[in-house]
Amino acid sequence: MSNELPITDPPRWSVRTKYHSQSKEEKRRKEEPVIKHHELTFGGVSHEKGKGEGELERLRSLAIIFNRRQVIPRRLAVECAADAPNARIYLQKISGLR
Repeated sequence: MSNELPITDPPRWSVRTKYHSQSKEEKRRKEEPVIKHHELTFGGVSHEKGKGEGELERLRSLAIIFNRRQVIPRRLAVECAADAPNARIYLQKISGLR
C-alpha cells in the first residue's frame, strides 16, 4: 500500500441528460428511455435545466466556455432552507406566500 493520496480531478462544468423512469415491462422490451431534460452541472450539482435539442446545445456551449475560463459558481445551489442565506425568505419564495 502506498502512502500517496489519490489524484482527484477538480470539479468541471458538464451537461447530463435525465430520463423519465421506466417500468420493468418497458425495460424488458428494451424501449428507448424518454428524455426528461438536460442539466448544466458543476461538480455534480445542477445549476440550470433545459428541454429540447436547442437547449442541449446551449448548455453544452456554456459548459465549454465556463471550463475554458475556469468559472466557479459563487454559491452552490441551495439544497435545503438551512443552506439559504436567509431561510425565512427562501421558504416564502418556494411556497409562493408573501
